[in-house]
Amino acid sequence: QSPGKRESVHWTEFFHQPTAFFTGPAVLARLTRYPVYFARTRRISRGHYHVELIPICETPGSMSEAELIERYVELSEETIRNQPESYLWSNRRWKLAPPYATRDMSSSDLGDTQSKP
Repeated sequence: QSPGKRESVHWTEFFHQPTAFFTGPAVLARLTRYPVYFARTRRISRGHYHVELIPICETPGSMSEAELIERYVELSEETIRNQPESYLWSNRRWKLAPPYATRDMSSSDLGDTQSKP
């Protein structure tokens, strides 16, 4: 899902495209101090799936919000590459343009959790 606003988003590359991610789940993980897991779902056959819980951060507070999001993105890309037919490609993931879209993107532009002027 693509964030609807530029506020409180984390910009990173997702499949080589600048992409906004919600910061809410990472903020909640920090506030609740619960471990964070990625649920990797793999389709076995029609109506049958295998779910694997992969730890992103088992020690609450040991990772920043940005690090949690980056690890989530990494695992998402890996999961989609392994079974691309199971990903909903029509969901307009890249409808929000980065605030720096009018200039050349450099690696230093990625990772900001706030929109730039």
